[in-house]
Amino acid sequence: MITRRELLVTTGAISLAGSVKWLREGPLRLVDGQLSEEELSIGKQAMGVARPRVLQLDLVREWRDELHSHVARGVEIVAVTRWDKALVFRELAREARFATKQERIAPSLFRTEVSLRG
Repeated sequence: MITRRELLVTTGAISLAGSVKWLREGPLRLVDGQLSEEELSIGKQAMGVARPRVLQLDLVREWRDELHSHVARGVEIVAVTRWDKALVFRELAREARFATKQERIAPSLFRTEVSLRG
C-alpha cells in the first residue's frame, strides 16, 4: 500500500521534466491575500518583487493541490503571510520533511521560505 506522502513525492518526481521552466524563473513568490495595503507593501519589499502570486484562502488545500509538488520538484517557495498562515506553512512543510526558514518582518507578518533541502 502506498502512503499519501509517497504518492505526492512520486507524482512530483514524475513531473520533474516540466519543472525546468520553474527552476529558471527562481522561487515561487506568494503573498497572503488578506494583508492590508501597508502589510502588502512590506511583503513586496521583503520579497523583492512587485507582483507576487496571491495565495488562496485555503492554504492547506492549495498546499495539497499544488504547492507541495512544486517544492518536491525543487522549486523554492517564498511567502509573506500573517502569523497564523506562517505557522500552518511551517507545519505543512515539516510534515513533508521540507526545509523551512522563517523571519518576522513586521509585528504580525512573516516571510517563510520552503525548499526541498536546507
